[in-house]
Amino acid sequence: MKIEEAFALISHPLARKICYSSTMRIGIDCRMYSSRFTGIGRYVFELTENLFHIDHQNEYILFFNEPEFSKFTPPNPR
Repeated sequence: MKIEEAFALISHPLARKICYSSTMRIGIDCRMYSSRFTGIGRYVFELTENLFHIDHQNEYILFFNEPEFSKFTPPNPR
């Protein structure tokens, strides 16, 4: 398949509908997760908190270390 054919297939209205309507499973490295820190830990904390509020379609898999894993309560069952 030539690249032009691939782009034509992706730009087809039905293909776009299928691509945008599917649920994604997204993994996030939360080993540095914490609201007590600055930098990466705080960034991951804010990122996950806000994603849970705005994205109700996708599924998120979070990878934690202890003690944050035991303390974390997901905002919804996704």
